[in-house]
Formats: sequence, structure tokens, C-alpha cells
Amino acid sequence: METNHVGDSTFLLITWSVASILRSRINGNLPIHDLH
Repeated sequence: METNHVGDSTFLLITWSVASILRSRINGNLPIHDLH
């Protein structure tokens, strides 16, 4: 179960990172604090 939890955390981290990059590109590189 710990292995799956770590895998899920890594997957979520990668997904969040990709989403942040896509959002910054679409929104014209807005500051990070605007995404929270």
C-alpha cells in the first residue's frame, strides 16, 4: 500500500507540474501565486 501511495503522490506531482506549465503558457505566464 505504501508503494501505491508513493506512486500516486508522484503521479499527482507530475500532473500538477504539467498542468501548471500548460496554464502558465495559456494564461501568458501569470505569476505562480495567481494559480492558487
